[in-house]
Amino acid sequence: MHSLVHLAIRSWVAENESEKEQNKAAIARLEEVFPTDKWENRDVWRQFLPHANKILRRAGDDWRKELCKLGYWVGRCLLVDGRGTEAVELLEHVVGVWETTLADNHPDRLASQHELAVAYRVNGQIKEAVKLLGHVVTMRETALAENHPSRLASQHELAVAYQANGQIKEAVTLLEHVVAIKETTLAESHPSRLASQHELAIAYRANGQIKEAVKLLEHVVTVQETTLAEDHPDRLASQHELVIAYRANGQIKEAVKLLEHVIEVRKTTLAEDHPDRLLSERVLHYFHGILSGSTNPMA
Repeated sequence: MHSLVHLAIRSWVAENESEKEQNKAAIARLEEVFPTDKWENRDVWRQFLPHANKILRRAGDDWRKELCKLGYWVGRCLLVDGRGTEAVELLEHVVGVWETTLADNHPDRLASQHELAVAYRVNGQIKEAVKLLGHVVTMRETALAENHPSRLASQHELAVAYQANGQIKEAVTLLEHVVAIKETTLAESHPSRLASQHELAIAYRANGQIKEAVKLLEHVVTVQETTLAEDHPDRLASQHELVIAYRANGQIKEAVKLLEHVIEVRKTTLAEDHPDRLLSERVLHYFHGILSGSTNPMA
């Protein structure tokens, strides 16, 4: 399918005389065919990323509405692909354009700020993430219903940023609020509900509530093992966090067994230098050190 799409884009570009018209035609075609950032579609959107990036670079500072929307989705895909630095650079440009052309409470402006904040967190820019998400949450809390998906999504991300910033109690409080709403409005297997339960479990562990963390993560993993493919990143991420919770609960053998499974699966789906794969391998090395009685298991 993607080969036909590339052919269609090239055909459209060839029919136009000026570079500006070529850009406009290519953007129009990419808008029609560029997929979402869903992991399941990665084989498709990875085919489009180089061409989309070329279009975005060629545009320079002359970004219009269509280009911003394309940049927004490319940025999201880059995040899913583990390319946080590139995502930040692109989404900062998108946000910069929207902040000069759209009202403070415009959905497109808030959506791009939300994604930029997520990219900041992934890229280690925690203070920037907390500040920007705090703004987005404030705007959405004044404009959207308590159970609106966008409002809940930003509260969820702000809580995750809080935790990364060491604000554990604030993270627990906000995530308990988000989870309580989602548990009354979404199905048990809904990805958004599971994602917030996943993050709440992490916050519980950070807050010393180890038993609660293990119980909640075991629930999340059980549901995901019946609804997601073995190599789905959400399933692997929850299994990885359950490993950490097992370790905190003194269940080292269970932790090692599960982590070895996670690493084997990630070897087939992630590059050697992907952050998630590297993290799992470091943790396994640490666990083996504990089991072997090493005085410095991380050495």
